[in-house]
Amino acid sequence: MTNYVDFPEADWKTLRTIKETLLRRASTRALERVEKIIASREADPHKSYLELWRVLRDEDKAIGRMFDDLRRSNARLKLAEMIRNKLLTPEEITAFTTDTRDRIIEMSGANQAL
Repeated sequence: MTNYVDFPEADWKTLRTIKETLLRRASTRALERVEKIIASREADPHKSYLELWRVLRDEDKAIGRMFDDLRRSNARLKLAEMIRNKLLTPEEITAFTTDTRDRIIEMSGANQAL
């Protein structure tokens, strides 16, 4: 079993440095989805309301999986989730050590061509 506590200090510093940017990016994406729903309201206001509620719930869960309780012991899991959600840019991924980069790409199930 992989030991996630061995997350390198350099990678932890990198993650802490970009965390607020990533959280803003995730929040902006969520708000853009909300704005799109509001701008294109259905003829049935209740249908729009239900869609808005679903999007907010889904985005909240996704943001929680990526950022809630972020620690060195779960940092790779959180980073893999960020890759699955297309939150990290290729440049941000390359800022991590080769070992971390390889592990989070593998854990995310992402294409190696990132």
